[in-house]
Amino acid sequence: MGAIDQTLQSGFQAVEVDLQFSADSQFFLFHDFATNRLTGLDNIASELTIDELQQYPLRSGSGDSDERIPTLADVIERYGDDLLFYFDMKRHGHNSVVDLADDIAGFIEEHDLFENVIVASAHFGFITYLEYNHPRVMTVLEGIDPDVPWLVSWLPRKFRTDFIASRHATVTDDFLKWLQKSGMTERYIVYHVDETKLNATPTWEFEMLMIDQQHSADGICKPERLPEAADSVRSGT
Repeated sequence: MGAIDQTLQSGFQAVEVDLQFSADSQFFLFHDFATNRLTGLDNIASELTIDELQQYPLRSGSGDSDERIPTLADVIERYGDDLLFYFDMKRHGHNSVVDLADDIAGFIEEHDLFENVIVASAHFGFITYLEYNHPRVMTVLEGIDPDVPWLVSWLPRKFRTDFIASRHATVTDDFLKWLQKSGMTERYIVYHVDETKLNATPTWEFEMLMIDQQHSADGICKPERLPEAADSVRSGT
């Protein structure tokens, strides 16, 4: 929650969150497969209930913080009217990508988030199933290899995702030309853009950037440390 507060204070319009599914069937925000690094608890995150997950404070570089693992429902209740959300689906807690797609689509419908959520994954089957069976949900296929962007045009229209995304480090001049020629510039999201690359990135005319803030865990405890470059970003995710 502290990191999302900092996102708002920094002036960004959107935030990327990593989602998993708990043992008691709730989405929660957590990146790692295991809980060791961030809580000290030796377990698999998705094999625990929310009550079990929230028993332990999240660790920062200097020890335990005041933060607990939040549920997605709590985050949406608190920030749903203030931010756009990029849901990075980790697929932990589901044996089937079909069930995962149906569950996240159900959550989005229940909370009426069709206009301010993008569901993201590099799993082709998950994203195309979601696009075909839940067309109101906005989707992004991650990890598009800039060497073969033409693969996107091969997708049948009913399976074609709303957006595509790839890492900042992989972008080439040829890929930029393809984006412009194909009209995909406004539907492209570039991620892993760190603060040191912000000065160069706007020259690409990208509107959607995922900025990796280099605050470390101390940034959660010190929200006054805000990025000077935030004002130069047209749309931060």
